[in-house]
Amino acid sequence: MRLFSTLLTRSFVALLALSLGACNANNDMSPASADLAAGDGKGGSLARFTVLNNTLYVVDNHSLRLFDLTTPTAPARGQVVPLNMGIETIYPRAPYLFLGTQQGMYIFDASAPAQPKQVAFYEHVMSCDPVVVDERFAYVTLRDGRSCGGGPNQLQVIDLTNLSQPRLARTYPMQHPLGLGVDSMLLFVCDKDQLKIFDTQNTPELQALQTFDVNVSDVIPNRGQLLAIGPGGLYQYRYRNGALTPLSKLSITPTN
Repeated sequence: MRLFSTLLTRSFVALLALSLGACNANNDMSPASADLAAGDGKGGSLARFTVLNNTLYVVDNHSLRLFDLTTPTAPARGQVVPLNMGIETIYPRAPYLFLGTQQGMYIFDASAPAQPKQVAFYEHVMSCDPVVVDERFAYVTLRDGRSCGGGPNQLQVIDLTNLSQPRLARTYPMQHPLGLGVDSMLLFVCDKDQLKIFDTQNTPELQALQTFDVNVSDVIPNRGQLLAIGPGGLYQYRYRNGALTPLSKLSITPTN
């Protein structure tokens, strides 16, 4: 059951994100997602792989691995970038890659897709650490747990004005946060048994907008649609003008 949940959260949701790009949601097009073409996909904050510029980037516990997808039928292995232990997640914001780890956040410049270069490393206390990014800020959730150390349960807002020197701008207390997502001026945070929505218009000052009592572990917001995954299944929401409306739920039953 635990293995099923892990795979579901980190892989299945990221793949389901492909459907978001194919949906017609022009009435809810937001500036942050307007650059996504109709066929593009978008992964969740707990994803361990992403595609950028015909290159597949995959993180394992201690490295960043590259695969050239120029010829999709014959992917070619690229370089392996060794990193510290505890690599957990990867999030793209072209041309940069943001890697969440148990010790901090790596920033890589992938302008040369086959040769990503480290720009910075933002260090924090030992903790689990998914990360998402908008135009100027990174949003990181830290939580405690058996595999995450004894760090605080909080949301960190990190100023990326100077990418080579990320700076902590603000922290917000949380109960036990997991995945998160950002689109336009909205931030979605999975916090224990709640889904919280914040207005990011005046970041690093966040304004709480809505809270839903639902147990979800990761979210993918894109063009007015939100996919959320949890033990109970896959939830679909629509967001517009800062308001989130439930649309559907697809129950998922694990099999042995």
